Amino acid sequence: MRYRILIEQDEDGMFVAECPSLPGCISQGKTREEALINIEEAIKGYIQSLKKHNEPIPPPIEEEIVNENPPHRRLTVPDHDEIAKGTLRSILRQAGLAVEELKALMEG
Repeated sequence: MRYRILIEQDEDGMFVAECPSLPGCISQGKTREEALINIEEAIKGYIQSLKKHNEPIPPPIEEEIVNENPPHRRLTVPDHDEIAKGTLRSILRQAGLAVEELKALMEG
């Protein structure tokens, strides 16, 4: 089963991972990778607990591409001298663009 995971770095530098589909299913780690491993274990335990108590299990995410090649894609990039690491990739992902596509657009 696949569930969407949110990972954020807190003020102490720890990475906090949360699964919004499973209320209260939160974990953390010293690195992003460790937080991801820990949240995967937390999700497994959460699902096992739901099964043990005959509780309904939230459905996993299902993703579909509605329009693979839309005629125009709108992309808004923050107007800053510098943007946080990972922000541009996140924006590109939301717009459905690969890094290579952005490079090609900027060259052409």
